[in-house]
Amino acid sequence: MNETHPCTVAIDHFKISHDNFGLYCLDEVVTVSARDASDLVIGNFTQTVVLNTGTGRGTWSLVSGAGTFSDATPDDGIATYTYAASDAGTAQFALTYREGATPINISATLQSNSAIVDDDTEGLLDWAASGFIITGSPVSNPPPNPINQPINTQTAGTNFPIYLTAYGQTPTDPQCGVIESYTGTHALNWWVDYQNPTAGTLVPTIDGSAIANSEAASTPQNVNFVNGQAQLLVKYKDVGQIQLNVKDITTYAGVGHELRGASNPFVVRPADLQVTVSGNPAAADENGPVFRRAGEPFTVTVTALDAEGSITPSFGLENTPEVPRVRSSQLVAPVGGRNGSVAGQLTNGTALVRTGPGVFTATNVAFDEVGIIRLQADIQDGDYLGTGNVLGTESGNVGRFIPHRFVVTDNTPTLRNAQSPWTCSFSYQDQVIGFASGQNPQLTITAVNASGQPTLNYGGLFWK
Repeated sequence: MNETHPCTVAIDHFKISHDNFGLYCLDEVVTVSARDASDLVIGNFTQTVVLNTGTGRGTWSLVSGAGTFSDATPDDGIATYTYAASDAGTAQFALTYREGATPINISATLQSNSAIVDDDTEGLLDWAASGFIITGSPVSNPPPNPINQPINTQTAGTNFPIYLTAYGQTPTDPQCGVIESYTGTHALNWWVDYQNPTAGTLVPTIDGSAIANSEAASTPQNVNFVNGQAQLLVKYKDVGQIQLNVKDITTYAGVGHELRGASNPFVVRPADLQVTVSGNPAAADENGPVFRRAGEPFTVTVTALDAEGSITPSFGLENTPEVPRVRSSQLVAPVGGRNGSVAGQLTNGTALVRTGPGVFTATNVAFDEVGIIRLQADIQDGDYLGTGNVLGTESGNVGRFIPHRFVVTDNTPTLRNAQSPWTCSFSYQDQVIGFASGQNPQLTITAVNASGQPTLNYGGLFWK
């Protein structure tokens, strides 16, 4: 009776992540996660994956993961990894690829079922002797190998730094490292890859200048390097998972070819989920104007905003659309009263429908008590693209709410004759006919909400 067994979620595919540009002299960090049919990470996955470069070249090593790793034959491009439960379905590897065909398409296959493979959304991995590295923190010289300094999760409409490093080998210096001769001002082309959602209407800015939404549309932008390194400020006023790409539009004489590179894919989250309520008079106290009767529906709008107060139009267009909900109500007045509940399509909050870019609306929100409240929104499943919840700021006052109606009930009093000891079944003419003890006629008036439940806050200063 007391036995418990972990739920088993069937694996549907693997998802691979890398930055699409590799350097022969630098290990490439590759992330592999086990996914179900809804493309959600399987948190308790413990099976074995086979990694393969497809070219017969390359050596794998484990970067993060508590499972069992094996690369039985160096530089054959194949390795296996058995996930541990503590990996939560995701592990990171480093691929050493000193020479070989390019580009390559890394595959991840379930060892016990070769039909279950990766979904190929990561794209091809190009290799070169030298190129650019885009990181979220400054790179030391010489840098570690592999360089695992990704751009972390960011907030829409907020500036954040990135670090661009020219790295690799040159004809005059075969030693791998920062190309310090790459200094001064260089004209670079920047563009963004939209990964989730796969299209967008806004583009990031780098040092205040908008970049392109494709390589073909990119135009030169001057970047100043000091000994092979540059720092830039990026701002993205939209949300989703994106990747930054860069290339030198000239053939750099120091290496004999153009330099190019890409950042890791990273998520940009909304800064706020703003709640507004249609027709709300925003009563300040018990004497404020009436908004709704308890339990009556009203319309709520949630708008995804960046840190500068602009709408983030891609919110809700993710591959698996993210949806906000009206998360909670905070009772402003009466102090110490019953908070009640905000009801809608979901028992744990109110689902909203996308009615415009970054805008969601619900018309069936209701509050089942008397008083004044404030509302707050968050992500319906509590997780924006794997980066955790986004909790919006509280709305202003919503209300005043009053009872939906009054229910009047009466008792059934018993008549009593005038004879003592009250055992006679009649009274004589002119004798008083009264009521049994404690059974005087009564009317009970109960303030209720639309569902007929008593509104417990209808008392004190809110009793009108």
